[in-house]
Amino acid sequence: MEQILTLVLGKPKSQNYYLRTSLDEYNEERLNCGQIAYPYPKYPTEQENPEEVNAVAVYNLDNSPSTIILRNAGVRTRQGGLALEKEGLQRRIKAVWENKGKIEWFEPSPTGINRREWYLPMITEIVTGVLMVVGTILLSRILYIWAEHYHAKWDCVHYGNFYSIWCYSAKKSRAYLEDMNYNMVYTALIGCGAFASKLLMSYQKQLNKVFQ
Repeated sequence: MEQILTLVLGKPKSQNYYLRTSLDEYNEERLNCGQIAYPYPKYPTEQENPEEVNAVAVYNLDNSPSTIILRNAGVRTRQGGLALEKEGLQRRIKAVWENKGKIEWFEPSPTGINRREWYLPMITEIVTGVLMVVGTILLSRILYIWAEHYHAKWDCVHYGNFYSIWCYSAKKSRAYLEDMNYNMVYTALIGCGAFASKLLMSYQKQLNKVFQ
């Protein structure tokens, strides 16, 4: 699924980009309030001196700024219905900063990291709806042809057969199935228009969040 979305929509921006942008916006608010800006995270590597690492490399923020920065970056701060603790938020910041975060950590969006969770339910709903509508139309059409066939076979237009119970059933079934077929076609067209409108509004809402 992810490969198909990448082929159609292109590769999304990096996880680091979203977190860096969120941190820049948060620091801008802090500076406007006369507060000190937070530096960019710097994490130790295996080659670095442990003493130097302990002094400057640990990115240790409180829960509130960590939560705000992650949420503004489109990263979830809850897991299993529970809010992440300080250590969990720090690990998530580190993973996202290094572009190693899991896709499911991100909120669904049409252009972000977690595009799969945004598009998959929509595609599933569209395919299911199309199959149901097409199947219902084909079935009602087949039954209508069947009723039309027996109406002709029993010569129901003949006066002697016109009031027979079988001709009555064939005529009623034919009329009902004909109305059903037309209703399904036009209802499906109206439904497609309504769904497309809802989809565009949802897409616009998500894009507005991206470009705010």
